[in-house]
Amino acid sequence: MSDFYFVAVLTYGTEKQRGVSSFKIGNGAGTDVLLALFGERAKEMTPPQASYRYVHVDGPRLTAHRNYIVLRVTLDEKAQVEAICRKQGSFTWVYLWESETQRWLEFPCSPQAHYIDPSSYGGACPKFPPTHATFATPSRLDTELPTATTNSLTVTQSDDWWWIGGDTYPHREALRTAGAKWSKMRREWYFKGATLPPAIQSLAAPQLFPAIATPLPKQALGVLPASVPAQEPDRSPRPVAILDSTGGLPQNYVGRVNVVGDCYCFGVVVDRRPPTYKNIPIYLSVAGPATSVEALWAKLSQGKDTSVVPDDTGSKAIYLEPNKGGLYVRCQKKLDALGIDHLILVHTDMAEPRYPVAGDDQEPATTYLLCTSDTQRCAKLGEHVRKTVKVAVFEDWFPYLHREGRARGLVRDCVGYGVEGIAVMLSAPKWTSIITHGLTVADIQFS
Repeated sequence: MSDFYFVAVLTYGTEKQRGVSSFKIGNGAGTDVLLALFGERAKEMTPPQASYRYVHVDGPRLTAHRNYIVLRVTLDEKAQVEAICRKQGSFTWVYLWESETQRWLEFPCSPQAHYIDPSSYGGACPKFPPTHATFATPSRLDTELPTATTNSLTVTQSDDWWWIGGDTYPHREALRTAGAKWSKMRREWYFKGATLPPAIQSLAAPQLFPAIATPLPKQALGVLPASVPAQEPDRSPRPVAILDSTGGLPQNYVGRVNVVGDCYCFGVVVDRRPPTYKNIPIYLSVAGPATSVEALWAKLSQGKDTSVVPDDTGSKAIYLEPNKGGLYVRCQKKLDALGIDHLILVHTDMAEPRYPVAGDDQEPATTYLLCTSDTQRCAKLGEHVRKTVKVAVFEDWFPYLHREGRARGLVRDCVGYGVEGIAVMLSAPKWTSIITHGLTVADIQFS
């Protein structure tokens, strides 16, 4: 690894240009760097009078990690990148990983002779080590990456459905002859059957098939496309589940969210909290391309509204109105095998409940529970009551507390899609009053 260097190029995702997926690059040196490093494999696809530049790279399946394309380059390629960046008249938006200091430095441009630490002036730069991203080595494409002629296909299996993506255009006749069909919405080929025909298997990289044939482990997060109805072969398939790695929390497909491209929602809970009665998101689970997921996170973290749109045209959009920024705890994981990210946002009032303290005269706080069963709902509520009041709370009391809490407005339902949730008011006097009343009328007793 000492003979190589890591370079990151800022991108704004991918868009179709002239019928092929192309990276969207800003005004820095990124486009020229990609064209130089990948040579004949790269082609500029920028339309006339466009504000951005677009580059299509043929052969390697490049992916962006948090809006950056990560490349592993040789010493000569690093010098080549530096020479290109020094011709740039302003910010290059191309970065070099300095292993000694564990930080990203921006390549020097024409006015600036030295490498710059973007954090010194508040500039943007990658926020992850290069080894956390999928990277390509331009000098070793022929030996390390699939070629455009035989190994450029990706195959995904869901039950008896097979989806064939990647650079399928050169193989369209072979795929059609083998019985595959084209999905206009998903822009991939699909085949329905217990096994994939040998003619299609031979088109894909042989090393892919062991991973495809073996089901993903239950601990893994993975988006599984659902079966498409036979009478609607061109309809975009609905992902139906994310394999459980959230402690038993259900992950059921709800709809699509589009900020910068589509990502898929696998559960959302909103609370219409007074006095605004906006649909404040309490829990949100989405999966999709990193750029789409990052854009959604940025929008909600700034307190901006968005919506989840169900595929069923008869269903109404689910509006998400965070009301203000800084409300969420973020958990994000890259699914390398699928080339997507899984993002879960949890409201801070649920992640970090604000229990009452002595001398605190503020309004009682509210926390939230995500419910998988009645037993779990009562148990979690009882734990919150224990931390709210200054008296003993026994497990046998939990059903009573849930029932009385609802009757007195301390427990109320949230609106859940794919998962249920409730809101709990953390008021010490009111919960103490419920316990006192229950002991008085013998609805509960000391164990």
